Amino acid sequence: MPEPLRFLTWNLQDGGGDQHRTEQQRYLTAERPDIFGLTELRGWEDDGWRALHDVEDATGTSPMAGETRDYRLHNTELLRALSDHLPVSAT
Repeated sequence: MPEPLRFLTWNLQDGGGDQHRTEQQRYLTAERPDIFGLTELRGWEDDGWRALHDVEDATGTSPMAGETRDYRLHNTELLRALSDHLPVSAT
């Protein structure tokens, strides 16, 4: 039987700040959500989206970032490979 999908969403409140980024990554890694959304990524586009790529690397997910025009409050969804959740049929 396929594993249930785990979803998580987190509003980082105006970017969350660099001082909290390690704690955020630790939490996301421990929770192991299959799909999670992060909102209010203010400043995460700096340094070529370094902060987002750090989360991607720490959690083993792939981001689908969406930039906004207002206030640089970007949003993203990150996905883990979902093969463990898909039913496999014998042929």
